[in-house]
Amino acid sequence: MTKGRAAMGRRLEELLAVAAIGDGMITRFALRRHGLLGEFGRREAMLLTASAAGASWLLRKVGRDYEERGQLSSGSSAVGWASYLLHAGLTILAARRARPLPLGRMPSRTLGGALVLFGSTLFAAGVREFRSFEQMSGLEKGELVKSGPYRYSRNPQVVGWGLALLGAALAGRSPKALLLVAAFFVLHRVYFSIEERHLERAFGEEYRRYRATTPRFLGLTRPV
Repeated sequence: MTKGRAAMGRRLEELLAVAAIGDGMITRFALRRHGLLGEFGRREAMLLTASAAGASWLLRKVGRDYEERGQLSSGSSAVGWASYLLHAGLTILAARRARPLPLGRMPSRTLGGALVLFGSTLFAAGVREFRSFEQMSGLEKGELVKSGPYRYSRNPQVVGWGLALLGAALAGRSPKALLLVAAFFVLHRVYFSIEERHLERAFGEEYRRYRATTPRFLGLTRPV
């Protein structure tokens, strides 16, 4: 039974990795379809393609780490952080260099600035709940974090980071940046499926109760 579940888990990770590649291909197709790929430039388009391939590899590697080690390897964690920074850099670059959407400049900047502020605050609040950078990065085991913003979201750091990027995209009125933000959330939806299986193995009934009452993204605690 255990071997069968492990095989099914690996198969699921392979399918999710394919989905990650597909998400990168869809994003690139959308950019090309609407005449936006050329605005990125050849170098940025290559980075976009490389990011999709890297995300696929990372998702599979993370799944293996969780299954075999019960935590991430230093290599997986380092690549994960590098991917965050690369994606954020591409999104901000796209927001600054885009052909703007037909939206009012002042409303877009006001809403975008508010999202950047709220998202950054939510991300920082999530970081504070961990006892160390290693625990936050998945490099060491610890207790299940359920305090602070984790009472309202199972993934406040991801939500906060994504909202901050969404704010930057709106402030720049950039369709390219908005597509990159959408890709960010789609890929993390794939990652959550891997991480949640790991957390259920690690914390059992405690995590199942927490998952049943707390939204994956953001919202009020649900009654059991």
